[in-house]
Amino acid sequence: MTANQGIEQRVVDLYGQRGYAAFYAKWRAQLVDFASLDQHIPKAGVVLDFGCGYGLLSNLLAMSSPEREVIGVDSSTYRIEKADSSKRGQRVRFIAGDIFEVELPPCDAVVMVDFVHHLPVELQPRVIERAASLLKPGGVLMIKEVDKNSLHGYPISRLFELVVKREIIMVPSASELDAIFAGCGMSKPVRHPMPGLFASTVFVGTKQAN
Repeated sequence: MTANQGIEQRVVDLYGQRGYAAFYAKWRAQLVDFASLDQHIPKAGVVLDFGCGYGLLSNLLAMSSPEREVIGVDSSTYRIEKADSSKRGQRVRFIAGDIFEVELPPCDAVVMVDFVHHLPVELQPRVIERAASLLKPGGVLMIKEVDKNSLHGYPISRLFELVVKREIIMVPSASELDAIFAGCGMSKPVRHPMPGLFASTVFVGTKQAN
């Protein structure tokens, strides 16, 4: 077992062996290489996880570096309760609420993993703007999303979401993301394609100094 696989397994183990949260943690860890996302995030400072769900990435980021303070935010009280019960002393806390309304501190990084496509199209630029407004100069915004420019991954992802979740995926194109980042005072995002059936891409930008 590699170091990356080791920390992912430790995170999955936080959710126990029974119940939906345990099943989801195992299933989600198979779909997403969470440990690979860690390399894009500063090792120290405050990290906000928008749409954290059950808190898998929040827990991993906190466990990976004790110098991070991780705050996960999600609109679902149920998911936040499950995330809260997963804590085992790592520097992480979870908040249930609307990202646009909850009080959040200035931060060194914001992460969003498969979150933007669940939002109405008109809110997608706004949530990126909200993230950028909380970042300190030099802070990192990391978005993992279905890549609209992927000729095979995007149709497959749209079909999966439609069949499994009854949702129609709508995400900004690469050029639209570039424009949104620029309008928020962020650098042009660097793209890191991820392997897999859904052909997701990690977009990483940096908050520019005023």
